Amino acid sequence: MRVRPATVTDVHDLAVLLGQLGYPIAADVLARRVDRLAADPTTSLFVAVNGDAVVGLAGLHVMPVLERDEPAGRLTALVVREDARH
Repeated sequence: MRVRPATVTDVHDLAVLLGQLGYPIAADVLARRVDRLAADPTTSLFVAVNGDAVVGLAGLHVMPVLERDEPAGRLTALVVREDARH
């Protein structure tokens, strides 16, 4: 198992994962969103890969917060493919 940044080439797998999370989306729409988020330095998308298969997705957004001086990270998406959960 390894974790790497998500890319537009992962869009079909990401669409499956988001559908399993309850957010069905067409791959072409998701590709536009991934491109937009890739251009945002405060947002990162990561995939968990087992062999050649994408089995997980995590979205991270880093932002300033009122309660501390340092920025905080917030998970915006977290899902593991149904058949890889255990």
